[in-house]
Amino acid sequence: MPGEAGVAGWEVLRDAVLVQVPTAWLASVPPGALDGLVLAGPSPIADLHRRRLAGDRVLLVDRERYRRVEATAEAPFSHGADRLARYARLDSGTPPGSVDGDADADTDTNAVTGASAGADAGPPSLDTADPLDLDLAAQAHASAVLTPTGLIAAGDVETLRAALDAFERRRDERSVLTLPLGAGWLRPEWRPMLIKLLITAEGPKALALQESGDPFGRARSVPLLADLARTVPDLGIIRTDLAGVGAVALGAAFTAIGLTANHRHIPSPGGPPRATGRLEEPGVPVLVPAFLSFHGGRRLAVRLDPDSEAARCPCYACRPGLPLTRFVGAEAGQATAHNLAVLEMLVEELAMRPVGGARIRWWLGRCAEAYAQLQEFNGGEVSGRRLEEPAQLRQWAELRPV
Repeated sequence: MPGEAGVAGWEVLRDAVLVQVPTAWLASVPPGALDGLVLAGPSPIADLHRRRLAGDRVLLVDRERYRRVEATAEAPFSHGADRLARYARLDSGTPPGSVDGDADADTDTNAVTGASAGADAGPPSLDTADPLDLDLAAQAHASAVLTPTGLIAAGDVETLRAALDAFERRRDERSVLTLPLGAGWLRPEWRPMLIKLLITAEGPKALALQESGDPFGRARSVPLLADLARTVPDLGIIRTDLAGVGAVALGAAFTAIGLTANHRHIPSPGGPPRATGRLEEPGVPVLVPAFLSFHGGRRLAVRLDPDSEAARCPCYACRPGLPLTRFVGAEAGQATAHNLAVLEMLVEELAMRPVGGARIRWWLGRCAEAYAQLQEFNGGEVSGRRLEEPAQLRQWAELRPV
């Protein structure tokens, strides 16, 4: 797992399992959570500085430009209209924006022309980029900064290649190439080209996927993730869920697991799927260790027996013996602490095993056991009380070591 706090450069990310957290939720994450944080949002620099002082080991900056700008081959990167004067207050300890991000003051340039209001600039690229992000990240002791890559539409091979080439020309030891891929890149027709391009690309890369739900719930998406983790050098998986733990177990360089549901993938335009008409709303996502998957707190309260084995959790947030059926009403806010505690347990289990076959067997075995327990639970319930069996978990359970 990662080393000493304050070490700059992307290599400190190697083997790290991080929490990806929007700045508005930062207070929900205690210092020292997992291996560190990815601070997500337009203006995270002052928050990053405070978290470094609080003792977080690894800190990564993600400006999330891919949520607002689509990349093109001419302009794969997008840069805001930030200027150093906006951040001069950092030295005096005054945050440069609100806790939730100063979106209006951090307006993106045009993805094609690179021009912002009142500016005369060429297309944004790493060759012409204002080095402000890297300079401020160093000042605030960030470990690394994710490039401001726009969203790369599914099948847009030219733009993906342009981003990889530009980063290879100008990469810095503190920078990581963000690869935010649009929904559809995991379809069979694009998979061979995706693997081919990423295998030959040099430097650290952080893959994030756009989808309305779980990107790795698509058919045969987990085997693709396994292939990427095993074969692509210096590849990280960010803005994800437990798929990130599996990716690191299979050889990925690092991962970042979203604290909120929207930070476990890049949301698709139009928002989440419409309600299914089920009797109760799902509620806050709760990570169930026995089933190795997230389930809505309200559904757990209705469908899970609080005295059952599945409802018991050994994490420090649930001791002594608090059931997983409690995350409703006033108790719903405690789900974040529980989820982080379960992730801590998984990361500790991962770290206990050497890189290679031992980790792979552990992860695939855990998934197979969890899926079997979930199926057994559902087998004893009437249809209206069954819990969802995630397609991603089923794919992990069926995957075989190479």
